[in-house]
Amino acid sequence: IMVTAYGREEAIGEAKGTNFSSVVSKPVSPSTLLDAITEAFGYRIEKSDRNNHEDDIKVATAKLKGAKVLLVEDNEINQELAMELLSNNGIIPIVAENGQVALDILENETFDGVLMDCQMPVMDGYEASRKIRKQDRFKDLPVIAMTANVMVGDREKVMEAGMNDHIAKPINVKEMFHTMAKWIVSSQPSTVEVKVQETEIAIPALDGINTEAGLLRTQGNSKLYLKLLRKVGESQRNFVSEFGAAVAAEDWKLAQRLAHTLKGVAGNIGAEQLQEACGVLEGQAIQQQVGEAEQGSMRVELDRVLASLTSLAEPVAKRSELDIDSNSINEVLQTLAQQLADSDTTAQDTLESYHELLSTGNLGSICKELEKELGDYDFDAAQKTLLRMQAAVAKESTLVEVEVDKEKLEDVIQQLGSLVIDCDTGAQELLGSEELLLLAAGFSSELKQMSLALDDYDFDTAMAVVREIAKARGIQL
Repeated sequence: IMVTAYGREEAIGEAKGTNFSSVVSKPVSPSTLLDAITEAFGYRIEKSDRNNHEDDIKVATAKLKGAKVLLVEDNEINQELAMELLSNNGIIPIVAENGQVALDILENETFDGVLMDCQMPVMDGYEASRKIRKQDRFKDLPVIAMTANVMVGDREKVMEAGMNDHIAKPINVKEMFHTMAKWIVSSQPSTVEVKVQETEIAIPALDGINTEAGLLRTQGNSKLYLKLLRKVGESQRNFVSEFGAAVAAEDWKLAQRLAHTLKGVAGNIGAEQLQEACGVLEGQAIQQQVGEAEQGSMRVELDRVLASLTSLAEPVAKRSELDIDSNSINEVLQTLAQQLADSDTTAQDTLESYHELLSTGNLGSICKELEKELGDYDFDAAQKTLLRMQAAVAKESTLVEVEVDKEKLEDVIQQLGSLVIDCDTGAQELLGSEELLLLAAGFSSELKQMSLALDDYDFDTAMAVVREIAKARGIQL
């Protein structure tokens, strides 16, 4: 059995004439190793066995649906991958970018489990886990490590910190959900259907990247995989200078963390040779002695990957203010408003699909803010930014004015008044569904003020705003 960091087909091509039973590509997973050994002993791998892989995932995710999980991860690309995998399988994820933020969130919210990255700035996963276990109320809270270090000593360190188990990076989807299902029980079981990607995106062959392995890590979601590839291309261009500066300053902790992060990111997209090169640098940083030759090997692999990713860059298209289509923009904003109200991650897809339209006129800078907030899965902030975008659309001089249905406006204001006076949180839902009507009527500032008040459950302030609108329009409450 040949074990190689190269792709399967590439290895077979290089090894012509050599007698071996099968090829296993790094990183090796238990399932691929078992398949290779089975083939070596002359047994066939039936297709039904492959189907069992998907069945195992369905069994695990069925148990986890509706579970609320705190994802503690500092790297944006790893966040993106984990959040999509979790949310697309009916799990409710909340992100914390380091251990301290995780502790702060746990003070105010209840979770069914925690996925804890181990190496993070400010406070790492080990310290955060120890602090969690010091609190008696968290003694039964499942805390699962997510780490690219899975040697025996690393596993012992995870357990000593009070974590229940570990999930290896780069992520193996089946093993991740299997491990989660072993410890996490949903306090609010759900029957939400798994989201299925509707349109397949062709991923070209990329030098230095095993795209087949990368797609497996995204559960076959080619749209998500393409997004991750582009983010890696944008975010890792300064790695060489940042790592070199850390080594020159003998900041070995930073050097180790930088190498560790890129190792995990490279593994997740299938850049296996880069992953291996970064693993060597990480080990040397731990020993506080990084070699020039090893840095050179890493640069070669990183340049190779970045060159491949350049071909995937999104085309930049500009649009004149005169081309703005207010009706189309309002329809998209209405869709986004509903998605954000539901904390639906498909809002990212909507924004991406209509990015050019929503970047027209004076909307460009607001659209960038919205894009960042959605990338951080900060739906509360995104809702407020969307309100600003809707207000900007209403005021944009080049936009066609929207005709206001006076009878509907009166009905909506009266409904809001009834809900708010009863301290009914349904007022926020009604406000979200009728935002465009209120904006078109010229109540953008009142809309924002009321939304903020309802977010804080300040019904007195919200009612005062409703009365102002009613008075301005001569509506009897």
